[in-house]
Amino acid sequence: QSPHFDRKFGRTVRESISSCVSDASTAISIGASSLQDLRTSSSSPEPRAPCHLIWCDQRAFKEVSDSWKKQLEVATGIQVKTHKTSEKCIRLLRKKQHSQARPPCVFLVSWANAPTLLPFIEESHNITAKVILLCDTDMCRGRNRDAAERLASGYPFVVHLAACWADAVVTASRLVGEFQGLH
Repeated sequence: QSPHFDRKFGRTVRESISSCVSDASTAISIGASSLQDLRTSSSSPEPRAPCHLIWCDQRAFKEVSDSWKKQLEVATGIQVKTHKTSEKCIRLLRKKQHSQARPPCVFLVSWANAPTLLPFIEESHNITAKVILLCDTDMCRGRNRDAAERLASGYPFVVHLAACWADAVVTASRLVGEFQGLH
């Protein structure tokens, strides 16, 4: 095994990055079928189980984010809640911490927000979560990728390190589907 083999995810960092090209085409095809699901979901006899998709990333409020948010919503079939910082995300989660029927959450978290948000999620026993750690920036490559892998290994609810946006979209769609009993 190479020194950059990611045991948790079963592939090397190079394989993870190169798979993003094929993940992009998968995201497009998943998005198309999910869009059809969105159009027909009101006539479906069984409603989908509730699930929240939370995107915590400073880029969530930049110009490019509208198309990215739409990709997530089409691929998953649910509305995306966005937060620029982990502090703002934590504030909202604290407000709702005493909710009786708190749905499970899929978090898409940037590397910059992970060191603050992951410990909060771990300490919050009322949150059922699966986290995708988005490691698609220069800040999260090379040695920092190793740091991201070490950080993720300390939190069992971090289920994937996404090397690119398309990888994150595909994984978010799968995780939302798992929570909703669709996959």
